[in-house]
This record gives sequence, structure tokens and C-alpha cells, in this order.
Amino acid sequence: MADDNKCQIGLDPIKMGRMFEAVDDIRENVKDIKKHVKEQNGRVCKLENWRWYVMGFVAAVAVALKIFL
Repeated sequence: MADDNKCQIGLDPIKMGRMFEAVDDIRENVKDIKKHVKEQNGRVCKLENWRWYVMGFVAAVAVALKIFL
């Protein structure tokens, strides 16, 4: 009677269903994580670009002061 619940290759369909649900949950979590990482990388990139613009401006002012003074 225990064999009635198994498919032709001997796998339990209830356990397989649970496994497929777990895999689907993992896939959703990975999609969410990727979305949040992409958003965070965009913010970090903006901060890094701001920093380089400020450093470039300061370097340009330093060169200009060195030339004129």
C-alpha cells in the first residue's frame, strides 16, 4: 500500500511537491535580492561619482592656484 503513493520511478509525489515549493520560494527570494542589490549598486555608484567630481574640482582649483600664484 505504501507503493501506491509513489510514481513510476519510485519518488513520493508529496515530497516532490514540497521540494518544488521550496525551490520556487528560493527563486522568489533570489529575484528580490537581485533587485535590491541592483538598487543599492545604483546608489553607491552615484556616491562614488560625486566623490570623483569633487576630487576633480579640487585638483583643478589646486592647479589653477599653482599657476596663478
